[in-house]
Amino acid sequence: MGLLQVSALPGEQLSAHDLSTLHELASVVAAAVVIGRGAADLEEMRNLLRSDPDASLELLAHLQGEVEAATVSVRSLSHHLLPPILDELGLVAALAELASRFDGGGLTVAVESDRFDDLDPRIAAAAYGIASEVLSNVSRHARADHCRIVARRHPAGSLLLVVADDGTGRDDDALPGVGTHSMRERADEQGGSLDVRDRIGGGTEVIATLPLVVSHG
Repeated sequence: MGLLQVSALPGEQLSAHDLSTLHELASVVAAAVVIGRGAADLEEMRNLLRSDPDASLELLAHLQGEVEAATVSVRSLSHHLLPPILDELGLVAALAELASRFDGGGLTVAVESDRFDDLDPRIAAAAYGIASEVLSNVSRHARADHCRIVARRHPAGSLLLVVADDGTGRDDDALPGVGTHSMRERADEQGGSLDVRDRIGGGTEVIATLPLVVSHG
C-alpha cells in the first residue's frame, strides 16, 4: 500500500514494544488507504456502469478483494493493540480499568476476579479482548442496568470468564455478528471455548474458558 516512516524524538529511541505497535498500526493506515481508493473506484464504477458494464463488474470484484483484505488487517490489529495497563499491572487491574470506562450513564459494571499472577500474556490478552467486546455490545445494544465481569480459576486448570448483563437479551432470530466471531476467534486461538447464551432472569451471558497455560506457539 505504501511506506510508513517513523522517527524517534531527538535523544530517544524506539523500543521493541513501539516497533511492534507501529507494525500493527500500519494495518490501520493501509485500511484507510484502501477505503480512500475504494471511494475513488466506486465513483469510477458508477461512470463505467453506463459505458462499460463488463469493466465495472471487474472493478467491483477488485474493490471487494481490497476491502476484504483491509477487514482482515483491522481485525488482526484489534487482537494485538491492548492497553498498557494489561502489560504493566496484569489482567485484574486491566478488567477493573475497563469496567470503570463503561460504568455510568445508567449502566453499573462490577468486577469479581481471582488473582492471576504470571498469567501468559496471550491468555490475558484474549480474556481482556473478550470482556471488552462484550461490554461494548452491552453498552450499545442491551439496554442493561447492570453488567458483571467474573474471572475465576477453574479447578480443572483453566481461566473461566463470565460477562453477564440484565438487558433485553438476544432476539430469537438474531445471527452471530462480527463481535461474536471475534470473541470466538480469540478463544479458539488459545485452545479455549466461548458460549453465548440467555441469562436466567433475563439478559445475556458470555462464558469463555481459556487454558492457564498455552500449549502452542
